[in-house]
Amino acid sequence: MKHFPIRRLIITFLGLLATFALSSFAFSAQIQLAWDPNTEWNLAGYKVYYGITKGAYWIPIDVGNPINGSSVTYTLTGLTKGQTYFIAVTAYDTSSDESGYSNEVNGVAATVAQKTPFNDTTEFVKQQYRDFLNRESDANGLRYWVNMIDSGTMTKAQVIDSFLKSLEYEREAPSIVRLYFAYFFRIPDYGRIQYWITEYIDGWSLESISNAFAASSEFQQTYGNLNNEQFVTMVYQNVLFRSPDSEGYAYWVDQLKSGAVTRAHVMLEFSKSVEYTRLISNEVFMTLLHMDMFRRSPDPGGLDYWVGCLDSGYPELFIIDEFLNSLEYDRRFQ
Repeated sequence: MKHFPIRRLIITFLGLLATFALSSFAFSAQIQLAWDPNTEWNLAGYKVYYGITKGAYWIPIDVGNPINGSSVTYTLTGLTKGQTYFIAVTAYDTSSDESGYSNEVNGVAATVAQKTPFNDTTEFVKQQYRDFLNRESDANGLRYWVNMIDSGTMTKAQVIDSFLKSLEYEREAPSIVRLYFAYFFRIPDYGRIQYWITEYIDGWSLESISNAFAASSEFQQTYGNLNNEQFVTMVYQNVLFRSPDSEGYAYWVDQLKSGAVTRAHVMLEFSKSVEYTRLISNEVFMTLLHMDMFRRSPDPGGLDYWVGCLDSGYPELFIIDEFLNSLEYDRRFQ
């Protein structure tokens, strides 16, 4: 797909598309974007990239092709009031080929009285699509979830829980967070997880991400000097928190010695195992809830507290409700 020049409206950049306008107003806060449409015959839609550091973007939002008259418009919502955001746009075609970034613009998110996820069911559901699925809602899905809430069939917490358990969600963030925990046995950094989710969406496999983790200095410092027998033993201890069983130990050592698998593949398989998924489920759940609802990694004390609640039998819906009613979540939309 070609690059198209962008000329000045409110804020200038040169790059993709034709015209890009940026203005700040809010609903939580929010930033409103507008640009002239790409005219290629096979245009499928656009992706909006944004972040709080120049040139460093979080997971893109696939906005489709929201043309409005002679321009394309989109509103970034759920932003922090007073925060400067750096934004770029790409276009993609019907073959999923994506253009390079447009030149970057920036703007400060501000607030005005408007519908929010707290006072409007439609806005609430739209926000969950953005937070958990990294895309805009489709018409049928939006209508379904709004009806479930407005009819009293489901609570807002139950809707969020459904998003967390959806196949679309499960194949991205949870798998990557579990892999990160398996490799580094520490709380994942929010920015790094967003980066790897973006890479996964763009076509990287979990095997490729595991290879990248295995090449890291952190992994090499832990496992690099070990022979295969020592490596397998330590993986059992660090990932499954136990000594290896004889059958599993023999299998993985043989696989490594024969060259049938790499150490990165072993780590990936351990992270996907039923045993590890069960062991780490509460840590993964709470990490993802912080990242998706608060847009940050949990602090160690907070993670320990909430994992302790889950370990003690508190239902996940109770904790989701606590997050929904928290001051931190409320501040996202002020």
